[in-house]
Amino acid sequence: MGATPTIKADLKHNWIVVLILCIGMFSNWLNGYCMYALALLIPFVFTERLKWPGFVLIVYSVLFMLFAMLGGQKYTPSSVVFDLIFPITMWQAGQRIVRRTKNPQSDIIVLLLMIFSLALPAIVFNIAQAIDTGEVINVTRAIRNDDGDILRSATGFGMMLSLMLGCSGVLFLQATTKTDTRIKVLLIIGAIAAIFSTIHLVNRTGLVLVGVSLFVAIILRPLTFKRACYIVLVIVAVGSICYFILGDTYFMDAMEYYDSREQVKGYDSGSYGGRTERWQLALAQLEEQPFGNANGLNFYGKSNYAHNMWLDVGLKGGIFAMAMLILFSIVTIQQTLKFFKNRNLSLFERNLMVLVCLTMFLQAFVEPVKDGVPQFLWFMMFYTSVLFGINHKYPKSIAKQ
Repeated sequence: MGATPTIKADLKHNWIVVLILCIGMFSNWLNGYCMYALALLIPFVFTERLKWPGFVLIVYSVLFMLFAMLGGQKYTPSSVVFDLIFPITMWQAGQRIVRRTKNPQSDIIVLLLMIFSLALPAIVFNIAQAIDTGEVINVTRAIRNDDGDILRSATGFGMMLSLMLGCSGVLFLQATTKTDTRIKVLLIIGAIAAIFSTIHLVNRTGLVLVGVSLFVAIILRPLTFKRACYIVLVIVAVGSICYFILGDTYFMDAMEYYDSREQVKGYDSGSYGGRTERWQLALAQLEEQPFGNANGLNFYGKSNYAHNMWLDVGLKGGIFAMAMLILFSIVTIQQTLKFFKNRNLSLFERNLMVLVCLTMFLQAFVEPVKDGVPQFLWFMMFYTSVLFGINHKYPKSIAKQ
């Protein structure tokens, strides 16, 4: 496989597209207008040959927009761009990146740069507030600007941080090359910052993502006695540090505040913040309104979200758009499994993409990512395109490892 200079050459050769992708992932900066930068990709990608998963995305976008309008959705120019143009643009951008690079590691680095870019605003806002207030735990779970307005919900910040949190498992992945070692170090630093932000917001979903990532990373490699001792030492060290920083009551006080707030909303502790109830209502509503409606989930007379990407798409865009997104999601899983078997890349990178894919699906299963943080869904489309391109450009049959 090529060395680091090849990666540098790849990134230099595609720096404009990479820069646009990273800027487009920024959320909350410039009042959210950074995402419009992705429109600049269109001149670069419209000549790319359309592969069949891209056609699935086009069908999904058209069906969602059509049935959403029939259901009463009033489309603005920006929402047309978000729902119709950006999904296929991100797919085509992934195809372009892979076609114009000579080292598949370069493509993985682009994905990781986008993950950093998505998480960075949330990390900056949370660390800045912690420094400003001197409080590690934000019991109100609200980050406000100078005018006192809430910048974004804790759920929104959690979605921005989620992919970075999913990379926490690199702590237990073995890096065998200099490039992989550098990636691992940077991801650990980013994950620590994301974990701090998650603790600051008392985001239980984010903490679950960290735990799942660490657990999966452990089982992805054979467990030796030496590695078992290392894992135990890391867990004890991290637990001790958290206990020392947070104390034995501070975090629990925040959790009690969180639980009491959920009970005021009528949720019990076994409903996962009302999610299981929302899912049941969403499935029932899909039976009654299979073609969707503009208001989404009717949650006790109020328009709301099902907190599930596929259900939310179905509630607004109908079951046909939902089916197309499910089909594309199956492609994402299939390409990740195929990538995992591709020995043209290091085991570290293959395991890392498994963690990223798993995190995407866990987060999409419990949060309204399409409307909450649309960059998350666009990243999923770009991720699938990149892995699809790598799997076809570097088939495992030519592997030398």
